[in-house]
Amino acid sequence: MLGHIGKRRRNVDQTAVGPHQHVLSEGVEAQVDWYESYADLDGERTKLQVFEMRSMASGGAFHRAYTHATQQAFLEAHELAFRYFGGFSGSSATITFRVR
Repeated sequence: MLGHIGKRRRNVDQTAVGPHQHVLSEGVEAQVDWYESYADLDGERTKLQVFEMRSMASGGAFHRAYTHATQQAFLEAHELAFRYFGGFSGSSATITFRVR
């Protein structure tokens, strides 16, 4: 099986690919990430987990800071970001996770 996959991969890598144009519409695609930041809260330096959603069409960004990156924070931040951007297009949303 692995030999077959390797042969297919080599064939795909050698295939010529024509020009690709990706047209983005508002409310269709966004990128989400978390990053760490620090803020002085009540006179104490505190590490925060910041949620960021960036519109792939406009480049606009929404940021929301939390003390912990929990599932509840993740879902709440999405809801707030969707409101900020005016909703999303389509009847459902697909979330794809990429682990770095």
